Amino acid sequence: MKLVVTGAGGALGREVVREALRRGIEVIGLESAENAALPAHPRLAVHICDVTNYESLLAHLEGADAVLHLAVNPAMSAHDVVVHNGNVTGSYNVLRAAAERGITRVSLASSCNVYGLTFSLRPSFLYFPVDEAHPCLAEDAYGLSKLTLEVQAQAMARRHPEMTVSALRFHMLVQEREEARRSYKRLARGARSLFGFTTFGMAMEACLRSLELRHSGYQPFNIVAPVSAMNRTSRELTDRFYPGIEIRGEFEGTASFFDSSKARRLLGC
Repeated sequence: MKLVVTGAGGALGREVVREALRRGIEVIGLESAENAALPAHPRLAVHICDVTNYESLLAHLEGADAVLHLAVNPAMSAHDVVVHNGNVTGSYNVLRAAAERGITRVSLASSCNVYGLTFSLRPSFLYFPVDEAHPCLAEDAYGLSKLTLEVQAQAMARRHPEMTVSALRFHMLVQEREEARRSYKRLARGARSLFGFTTFGMAMEACLRSLELRHSGYQPFNIVAPVSAMNRTSRELTDRFYPGIEIRGEFEGTASFFDSSKARRLLGC
């Protein structure tokens, strides 16, 4: 397989590239600037490419079998307009260029912020744990850009039914649970994010396994650890911050506020 990875020099991108190379995959890494953190390897070619430049992106996708879109303007990286517009243009360009090149396997880094989390004025949830069927209530620039990415993915899959398009809804990326727990030291902040996290190992595995799928059309996946970041029980936290909300399923102990069973079932992670 020849795999194009946008944002290859980012924290997750580097993990994915290294593991893909270890598995014998040929990788074309795209970065917006020189990145010395990427390993030198005979099966890795690194190119500078701004994904908002369609013609440049299209040229680098020639001959590829799959595309993994990880390039992103993070939520707090710049002005809302820059974050939103850069992400929306980049995701559309990746999807459109893949279709033009006849690439049928595309996975994109989405976010649990499509549900409306930390950056919403008043996060609102209908039930716990939140699964992929829960309404997406994003209102901030970053969450909206990821929600738009998913709408673009659905549209492209409708127009090109031969494509398999996966949107991977990651949460806060950390190396281990303790790192997430420290980030949620202020419980009120954690409550806005539903105390969720995704380890880099989990995210990397989901990225590569999603490219092995042969489902028809578009599919979203929650890629969130099966436990919350906190040591308090999830029902205790629910009673404190979201009293009266509907609970579906067992939701015992420190169970995650996000249901990632679809990813475990279809991706094995």
